[in-house]
Amino acid sequence: WIEGADVVVYTPAGPKRTQSDSEGAFSFADLPAGRVRFDVSKEGYAPSEVWAQIGEDATEERPTDVGAIDLDPAGEVSGVVVDENDDPVPNARVARDAVPSYLPLGPLPPGIVVTDRAGRFTLGGLPEGDVTLEAYTADRGHVQSEVIPVRADRTTSRVKIVMPAPDDEKKDPKGSGSVAVTLGERADGNTVAVLIRMVAPMSEAEIAGLEPGD
Repeated sequence: WIEGADVVVYTPAGPKRTQSDSEGAFSFADLPAGRVRFDVSKEGYAPSEVWAQIGEDATEERPTDVGAIDLDPAGEVSGVVVDENDDPVPNARVARDAVPSYLPLGPLPPGIVVTDRAGRFTLGGLPEGDVTLEAYTADRGHVQSEVIPVRADRTTSRVKIVMPAPDDEKKDPKGSGSVAVTLGERADGNTVAVLIRMVAPMSEAEIAGLEPGD
């Protein structure tokens, strides 16, 4: 049982949030019937995503049981972001798979960290297995790491991500702002699709039902 896990359910009417109790249980009232997505997270564990079908006849007396949602212990990766001369790159964003170019003002979303003055970072909440990290700065763009092995409850250290020299022609005009969604691109053959990479928590976009991947 995991107490205090954050649980978010996304429905056509918008998201709802709660936390698990001392027995790991949680409940939501008045969910619309249909397919919904649950995101579950807690510090020290890899987040989990579960889809469930809410029955038409679901009531408080006869609720829909989505079953057990497993959270596996997470590992972490520590390392450094440097330039081609092996000098540290401070204030680089680092995340698993991909880093959004634009973020809403305020605290960093979960799963994104920023390098310190020495270019160092530590990123936790990673599932066990092989992962790829990405580093980003407005003047250097996006750079991915090599494949990194992650083990639960352990730190994979001495990871180095080398970024190219700044390119003023490709520099993003701004790295953050009052935006509710972060957009990205996905290539499929000769077609490039624009999709949502991130939705700011509690924003109007999230309340309207926009989700990553849309």
